[in-house]
Amino acid sequence: EVHVMLWPGHPRLTRDITRFAALEGRCFVISAAGLLRREDVDRSFPLYEALFADPGRRELAYLPSGGSAIAGPDGRWLVEPRPADGPGGEGLIIAELDLDAVARERHNLDVAGHYHRPDVFEFTVDRSRRPPVRFLDGPDERASLWPAPPPAGAILPPAPTPPPPPPRHSGEAGETGETGETGEKG
Repeated sequence: EVHVMLWPGHPRLTRDITRFAALEGRCFVISAAGLLRREDVDRSFPLYEALFADPGRRELAYLPSGGSAIAGPDGRWLVEPRPADGPGGEGLIIAELDLDAVARERHNLDVAGHYHRPDVFEFTVDRSRRPPVRFLDGPDERASLWPAPPPAGAILPPAPTPPPPPPRHSGEAGETGETGETGEKG
């Protein structure tokens, strides 16, 4: 119902992404955007000069410059992105959230799509555990939580054989029914 995002901070970034996330998830989105004042960067920082070398950044009071915001599940702003050096400046943002609005907005959200066709399209989720990374040049001993992939060219055991189909009912074409060893029904 409420999604909280943390960003390095820029009003243009939070303006687009916050509303997109709110509309896509039909939830409230709180974007907390970071601030960094020029005086917060120690002059002994090796990249200090490079950080402010861009002429557009030399005069900035903040880098990143904030942009915290709150969007509703319908994409409307409860609090528009607030740059630290703009109206309102730095401060605490407070808004009252009507959590019933989430349910109202989710009524008009069809996550499967209006064209959803379960008769021709199937969505499958494989819940088996898989390694987060696979190295093509060989196994990595640090990834001991997951089994290493087989070496290239390894002969793997055959896949398990599926169980036989259930017996057909007697009377069907090509079926003799339940019989004993003598071939008589029994």
